[in-house]
Amino acid sequence: MIRIKQLVKIYSLVFALSITGGYKAIASKSTDPDTTITLNNKGVEHGNHGQYQKAIKDFSKAIDLNPNCIDAYKNRGSAYGWLKQYQKGIDDYTKAISISPQDAEAYYGRGVAYGNLGQHQKAVEDFSKAISINPNYAEAYHDRSLAYEQLERHDLAQKDKAKAKELGSQ
Repeated sequence: MIRIKQLVKIYSLVFALSITGGYKAIASKSTDPDTTITLNNKGVEHGNHGQYQKAIKDFSKAIDLNPNCIDAYKNRGSAYGWLKQYQKGIDDYTKAISISPQDAEAYYGRGVAYGNLGQHQKAVEDFSKAISINPNYAEAYHDRSLAYEQLERHDLAQKDKAKAKELGSQ
């Protein structure tokens, strides 16, 4: 099992407004409280303040309005991760992948959730897919190295750690 300190780092990467895009506001000038974009962005704000249940409600409303809003699925998956509801997160990331099969962040997020459930081989598969889509995805290399460690594939873990460091991961 991945150590708690590492889990916090992983979820910080997925949930923060960061280069991973795991938790993403959508640019818009709309102030209509019932638009998908506005609801998604409200969810982002709630999530940034640790109000994950409120965030999930907003993301769910956004999805109700637009069932193809990939960012709302990924964001809700991240919020479920903060609440340790990993299977629900996996379900949301899987839906995001079904909408956009080339979204590296969706595979990455699902990989994190699998890792948190102790399903390290599935985590490796998703991190590998994220890397195949985006070969410069430092966090995916880093987190795949953690999953490889859990699978006692130390040689592969070391290679991924080196690659992640080369790409700027800490």
